[in-house]
Amino acid sequence: QAVELLARAAELDAEAPAIPAAQAGLYARLDQATNAVEAAERALALDAEYVDAHRVLGLMFAALAEQAAGQSAGQRSANAESYRRRALTHLEQAAAGGVEDARVTFSLGRLLVETGAFDDAVAALEPFVRDRPGFVDGLLLLATAYAGAGRAVEATEALEEAVRGRPRSVRALSALAELYEAEGRWDDAADAYGRAAARRPSDVDLKRRWAAALLNAGDQERARTVIEEVVEARPSDGGAIYLLSEIERRLNNFEAAEAAARQVIALEPDGARGIYALAQVFLDRRQYRELVEVVE
Repeated sequence: QAVELLARAAELDAEAPAIPAAQAGLYARLDQATNAVEAAERALALDAEYVDAHRVLGLMFAALAEQAAGQSAGQRSANAESYRRRALTHLEQAAAGGVEDARVTFSLGRLLVETGAFDDAVAALEPFVRDRPGFVDGLLLLATAYAGAGRAVEATEALEEAVRGRPRSVRALSALAELYEAEGRWDDAADAYGRAAARRPSDVDLKRRWAAALLNAGDQERARTVIEEVVEARPSDGGAIYLLSEIERRLNNFEAAEAAARQVIALEPDGARGIYALAQVFLDRRQYRELVEVVE
């Protein structure tokens, strides 16, 4: 009924951009993307600066850019880039026109991050996040923008605030752990990964990163316990077994380290890390003849 009423209003006043803009908003809520885009473009043909039409188009093209990520590789790249450029154009117009819509600011910030415009993303997101304390998704996005802009301290602070606001968020904890890794704060990284892994115990990739952080933090025994769980779940995971070899070597369990290294070589006959792991064992054991043989 609303669609029919707006169509009738458009017939009565074909020069008013507010009507096709309202149609565009309605079609967007009904998930009729083609109709929404067509109506918004009619509004802009009447008034090129009509912010509500820019808002609808920006949000629609941003959504289409996300959908394009599910397409085949070649098509995905071309379509996503086209939609992303159009979304940015319209969202920037909407923001410049003073439209107050959280979705516009958040989508604009996300697209600026995706396109590498980190300083612009920070400028857009800082006041947005400041007005929404505890909004974890906003803090995560702002932290990514800070990190991309080379502002590691602010990135860490934003993620720490996100974790305080949502202490069970695996996304926030994992992102914070990654920043701690980059800063060489291995104890903190291990703690954050451990808390994330406790919330998602079946995530073996998360456990592998936890084990690596524990190893770098000097807790080899705990690291071995964690990585053994990963190897048990993924017995053909060369990366996990390589890490097990490194942990055993650091614990001076050279026989176990050698066995794990040889297992990596068997799994990855054309790879280098198994040979490297074995060479490290021979070096620590001062088996120089074996070392020469394995690296030749």
